[in-house]
Amino acid sequence: LAPAAAALAAAGAMLVAPRLGFMLVVGALIVVSALQGHAGGALLIALGSAVVILAAPRGRPPWPLAVGAPVLGALGLAGAWPALAARSATVRGRATLGFTGWIWLVLAGRLGNTALYVRIPSGGPPRSLRNGSPYEVIHHVLGGLLSSGALAPAVVWALAAVVLPPLLGRRSLARDAAVAAVWAGALVSLTALSIAVTHFASTVATVNSAVLGGMAAALVALAPSALAAGRARRRWRRQAPAGATRRGRRPSRDGERPTSKAQPTVHGGYTEAGVP
Repeated sequence: LAPAAAALAAAGAMLVAPRLGFMLVVGALIVVSALQGHAGGALLIALGSAVVILAAPRGRPPWPLAVGAPVLGALGLAGAWPALAARSATVRGRATLGFTGWIWLVLAGRLGNTALYVRIPSGGPPRSLRNGSPYEVIHHVLGGLLSSGALAPAVVWALAAVVLPPLLGRRSLARDAAVAAVWAGALVSLTALSIAVTHFASTVATVNSAVLGGMAAALVALAPSALAAGRARRRWRRQAPAGATRRGRRPSRDGERPTSKAQPTVHGGYTEAGVP
């Protein structure tokens, strides 16, 4: 119950005061890692936190949001993060979330010795040695990240998050679907290309779950347009005249209900006009 209680306390602190709660949680993780002899892991946590704080000094967007990228990576859906980052209201917010999300994704994968979205070539010391020595972290882990090109896609994800909202006009769902598909394909391709271009070692990082991540990115990118189209359809149904929503009946020109032609009233075999 202790880890669960600590997680709930951390979540509550970040909800009440995001910046203060974030610093308290990060500080606690660094201290615990250092006390357990994992000075290298503590250094990785400190570096990842420093990137987030420097990218958004005022906490806009909130610092804890970047943890969403590693969480999606654990589910195999890390490729959808740039589309989620694109939901930020400002250009700087979108760029910050895209950039820091990739950095956290890579560092979390290194910290957990797993490939959340990008696989870093092995060749450094064992995991226990990496986590136990800051020297090994700086020279082997961070050096390996730089030489393998694993950090370059952070710029690609930042740009992808920035350009997505202007590309989606939300005027035609079919057009937005095509744009989202092209955008997601370009995101996957440019991510791999940036790694290939910037690596300067004999080994190069590789992207895992690229197809699944691209599909998730396209769906998340298209979601706002699909929701907007659904709202527009429901609004049209509420505002449309009753005759327009019934099969076989046509509305009048002025949007009123169609009226039937008046028939003369018959009294005792004679009409009101006196004609039998």
